[in-house]
Amino acid sequence: MSLKYEPSSELPNPHPYTRMAERGGELVGYVNGTVTTSASLTHDSMEKHEPEGTMLCIHSVVVPEQFRREKVATKMLKVRLNPGYR
Repeated sequence: MSLKYEPSSELPNPHPYTRMAERGGELVGYVNGTVTTSASLTHDSMEKHEPEGTMLCIHSVVVPEQFRREKVATKMLKVRLNPGYR
């Protein structure tokens, strides 16, 4: 499974911090999150991405039912939290 690190044309107006997983060109899941400089998680801290921040706010993890139980979400989160992970 390869993970894309850019918006996908398959999603309407994708957020620039969405990470998508695909297998053989088929979208099998995505994780969306932002980074904040805030010391606590609040609605306001999740509204904008602050690249210099240290707290990752995961907004959603989505895997279609037919791809669940294949560790797609686990791998996406590991890559999102540690880009060097493969």
